[in-house]
Amino acid sequence: MFFSLILGTLIHLLGLFISKWFFYLRIKGIVANKRLFFLVNPQLGYDIPTIIGTIVCIFAVGFEYLDYLPTLISIPSIVLFGLLGFLLPIIVWKFNGKTIKFRGALLKNIDSLVFLPMTALCEEVLWRLIFPFFILTQFFDSMVIVILFSSIGFVLLHWSIRGVNVLAYMTLFTFFAWLSFLHSGIVGAAVFHITHNLVIKTFRPVTRKTHLSSPPPASQAEW
Repeated sequence: MFFSLILGTLIHLLGLFISKWFFYLRIKGIVANKRLFFLVNPQLGYDIPTIIGTIVCIFAVGFEYLDYLPTLISIPSIVLFGLLGFLLPIIVWKFNGKTIKFRGALLKNIDSLVFLPMTALCEEVLWRLIFPFFILTQFFDSMVIVILFSSIGFVLLHWSIRGVNVLAYMTLFTFFAWLSFLHSGIVGAAVFHITHNLVIKTFRPVTRKTHLSSPPPASQAEW
């Protein structure tokens, strides 16, 4: 089990390097073929190894060892945490004086419809289920320490992807993710994470000056 968990973790973390490599290839214009350009997607470079790594870890641990985790499904609380995941980025953007714009065409990407929710679920399984279970059974018999280690790892993972400006935000996100997990189990945490990711994929924050000076959508321009 130990080596399989290490393997699954390494596959998951490998996604960071693949994502950065794909980003480099795109920036340098090395990929000219349109079909290949779609496949060399930094987001998919992270998503696919994360999904594969999660599957490896799940088979390594075995579902019977996860019985100690909260499994009660409370529909009202799950809906509440889903709403929280939807509102969190919007509230933060508004607090920082941003105007929210619809991304539009980006929603046609397959990673928005398939890989984005799957990756959010896999991250919750890894960082709220698998890794805490491993630390709890192998190293520390303290849920507080387990949550601390898992939270730090999760924040640093996304810090390496997005940069230093996201550190405070991901700390806040991780707090609510753990709150939803401890209250509503993995389903609550997954719903919170998925709705949050769909919002930041669907909308983007811009300064009010940029919003007012941007050209109108094509449909309005035709008027």
